[in-house]
Amino acid sequence: MYGFNHGWMYDGSGGWWMVLGWLWMALIMLAPVLLLFAVFKYLFSWPRPGRSERALEILDEAYARGEIQREDYLQRRADLKG
Repeated sequence: MYGFNHGWMYDGSGGWWMVLGWLWMALIMLAPVLLLFAVFKYLFSWPRPGRSERALEILDEAYARGEIQREDYLQRRADLKG
């Protein structure tokens, strides 16, 4: 009486809706996991060594151009290295 194409779950036109439903459900379940991963990576990432070196270069250039005084330069340099 009910064949492959005549059940109440499948009417011949809605097969892709079921596939899209499964994909949507997988996305909804995966989103919190990815969000937690991103939060932990942001919170526990350590600064890269190259960043402080670049900051010291910028500070040296500003001092060489005369934009900051010696005392200010030495204080900022100590802050960056400490």
